Amino acid sequence: MVDRLGVRAIVGKNLRAARMNADPPWTLARLAVASACSPALLSRIEAGSVAPSLATLASVATALGTGVANLVDDGSSVRRAAALVDASRAASLIGRSPDLGALLATGNDVSVPTAWRVRALAIVAGASQSRESIDNALALADALVRAIGSGAPDWVATLARGEVAMVAGEIAWARGDAASAARRWGNGLAVVSPSGDIEVAWLRSLLARALARVATGTPVAGNAIAVAVESLAAISDPGSVAARIVLAPLREPPLDAALALAILAAAQVALADARMRLASPDGRRDFGASGRFDAPGRPDVPRGRHLR
Repeated sequence: MVDRLGVRAIVGKNLRAARMNADPPWTLARLAVASACSPALLSRIEAGSVAPSLATLASVATALGTGVANLVDDGSSVRRAAALVDASRAASLIGRSPDLGALLATGNDVSVPTAWRVRALAIVAGASQSRESIDNALALADALVRAIGSGAPDWVATLARGEVAMVAGEIAWARGDAASAARRWGNGLAVVSPSGDIEVAWLRSLLARALARVATGTPVAGNAIAVAVESLAAISDPGSVAARIVLAPLREPPLDAALALAILAAAQVALADARMRLASPDGRRDFGASGRFDAPGRPDVPRGRHLR
C-alpha cells in the first residue's frame, strides 16, 4: 500500500526517537521483550516499511512510557515543547511563575527530543521550591545533556547545555559552593560561544555576569563583564533585535515574539548595569540574586525577578 500521508515514516522516526531518547537508550531487543513484539517487526516499523496495527502501537508506546499520539505525531511535539519553554522563559523574565507541572511532564516525555527535555528540566530546577524537586530535575537534566545527539540543531543543543550550566551554578552558589558555581558557569560560557541568535546571546550574558560575581575584584570579573557587555549590546537595541529575527537564517521553531520582547527589555536594563560595573574602578559593585546584577526595582515585581 502506498503511504501517501507518510504515516509509516512518521511512526518509524518517532519510534526510533522515543527509543533512543530513553535514559539509557533502549535497544530493539529490549523493546521487543517489553512490548512482546519481534525485533524484526520493530526494525521494519522504524524503517518505515510497515504500518503497525493499533494494538502494536499501544504495546510499544506503553513499554516506552509514552502515548500512541506521540508515536504518530508529525512534529508538533517539538513545537509544543518549544512553545512551553519560550512561554516559561518569558514569564520568568517578567517575574511570573512558569507552569512547573507541564515543564516536568515535558522533561520526562521520551517522545520529546532530548535537548528540549533538558531545557524544560533546567527551568524546573531553577524555579522549584523544594530541594528534592530541584535535585531530581537537575540530575535528570545533567544525565540527558550527555545524550544530546548530533541531530539536534546547534542553537537548541547550545541553549540546553548552557541553561543546565547556568541553573546548576545558581544552585551551587545558593548552597554556598562558590567553587562549583564558578566551574559550572565557566564551563557554560565555554560552550555558549558568540552567536547571532538572540536567546544564545542573552544566555551568554547571564553566564558571564554570574561568573563575574564569583570573581569580584579580579581581572576575571572584568573580562567576564566585557563579554556580557558585548553580548548585551547586540540584543538591547530594538532595531538590531528586529533585524536579527528577520534576517537570521530560518530557525525552526521560530523564536516566540513575547520572549524576544522580554529579552530585549531585560537586556536594556542589564546592559546599563554592566557598563556601570565595567567602568567601576574598584569593581566592588555587587550582583543581585542568582548571580545576576541588581537592577532598578519594579513595584509589581519582587527585586531581581525581572531579570530571570
